Amino acid sequence: MKKTLKLDFLALEKYFSWQELSNSKNRAHPKFSRRIVKPIRLYLYGLIANFYSHPVSSNIQCDVLMLHRSEKSRKRGLRDHVTKQLRKQGLNVIEAQTEKNKSILKNKLFSSPPVKTPIKFLFYASYANYIVEKYSPKVIMTETNGSDLSPFLKAFLPKGSSLVHVAHCAITDNYRHYSLIDYDYYFLYGKSSFDKLHKRNNLFGSCKAVLTGPYIPHHAAPLPPCEANKNIMLFGVNPNMERRPHIKKIYTFIRNWAQQHTDYQLFIKTHPRSETDFWDKAQACSPNIHFVKQGTSMQEALGKISITLGIYTNAVLDAALRNRPSLLVSDDTVGDEFDIEKFFLPRCRNESELQANIEKLLANYPYYVEKTGEFSQYHLAHQDDSVNFIAQCVDDIVHDNETFPVEPLHGTMFSN
Repeated sequence: MKKTLKLDFLALEKYFSWQELSNSKNRAHPKFSRRIVKPIRLYLYGLIANFYSHPVSSNIQCDVLMLHRSEKSRKRGLRDHVTKQLRKQGLNVIEAQTEKNKSILKNKLFSSPPVKTPIKFLFYASYANYIVEKYSPKVIMTETNGSDLSPFLKAFLPKGSSLVHVAHCAITDNYRHYSLIDYDYYFLYGKSSFDKLHKRNNLFGSCKAVLTGPYIPHHAAPLPPCEANKNIMLFGVNPNMERRPHIKKIYTFIRNWAQQHTDYQLFIKTHPRSETDFWDKAQACSPNIHFVKQGTSMQEALGKISITLGIYTNAVLDAALRNRPSLLVSDDTVGDEFDIEKFFLPRCRNESELQANIEKLLANYPYYVEKTGEFSQYHLAHQDDSVNFIAQCVDDIVHDNETFPVEPLHGTMFSN
C-alpha cells in the first residue's frame, strides 16, 4: 500500500521555480538556460519516460538502500562507516547511486508513478518509482540536498517504509537546496542545523528532524591544547568559491598579512580539488607560507597549530573538536555561516584586524581553547558515537520502533 495517493503539483511547481532563482540581489529571474532550456528538456524527458515506463520485475528486497548522489561519491567511501555498522546490526544494506540523466534515458529506468503526474514532472517521478520498485527498501538513505527526486521517493515508498536524509555538513543559510525538507526523517549534525532550518523563511515539505551528529566518526583522540604559538592555518574553500572576487580579495589580504608578519608561519590546507596557483605564487616569495600536504589527516595537520582561519568550511568544526580555536576571515558580504564570531572574536576584514585578533586570541589562549568545546557542542551532537547512533536510529525505523527523540519541521506541503 502506498503512503500517499495525492501529490500537490502546484506546490511542487512553486518549489522548482523558486529553486531556480539566483541568490544574487542583482538578478530577479533565473538564467535563460534554467528558465527556458531546462523546462523544455524536462518536458521532452517526460515524454520519453511516458513512452518507455514499464512495471519493474525485481526479486530484490532490502532493509536499507544507501542511495549515493553519484558513482564518484560512492567511491569516496565517506558513508562506509555507517554502512558497515548497519550490516553489523544484521540489516540487509544495498548500495546504489543516482544515475545521470543520460544513463536513465539510455537504459529506460522508468516505472509509471502510482499517481497521475504532469509531463513536466514525469521524468523524476518515473525514475523515483523505478528505484522504489526495483529495491523494495524499508529505508532509503539519501545524501543529496534539495534532490528533485526526494518528494517522489517519499510519496511513492510503501506504507511502513521511510525516506531518511542524512546531512553531509552543518546547515547554513546560503544555499536554497537546504529549504527542501521533504523526508520522513532528516538526520542533522546538531542544534545549529535545526536552528538554521527552523528560522528559514522558505521550507518545502515536512520531516522529523533528528540530531544525530555526522556520519563520519569524530571519535579520534582529541589533540591536547598546544601552547599559544605563531603557527596559523588557513582552511581553503572549494574551487568554485575560489574563483569568486570576494574570496580572491580575502586570500589576498591573508597573503599580505603573512608577508608583513614574517615571525608567523602560515599553513595552507587546500580543498582536495583546489587550484593552488594563487598560493603557489605566494609561497614562492614568502618563506613563511607553507602547504599542508594533500592526504594529511586533520589530526596531524593541526598538531603544532594554535589558530585556524575559516571563510566557509566545516573544517572549523574539526579544528574545534581538536581544541583549536578559529577566526573568521571575511568581508561583510559573507555571512558567518558557522557562528564563529558568536564563540570567538569578530571577523577579520583586513590585515590589521587579522593581526589584532590573533594577538587578542593568543593573549588569552586558554579561554578560547575552552570555547572550542561550546562551539563544537552547538554544531555537533553525539560527537563520540554518531555513527553508532545513526545506525541504531535506522535500525529502529526499519523495525517501526522509534525510540529516539525527534523534532517536527513543516513547510509548504507536497503530499497529504
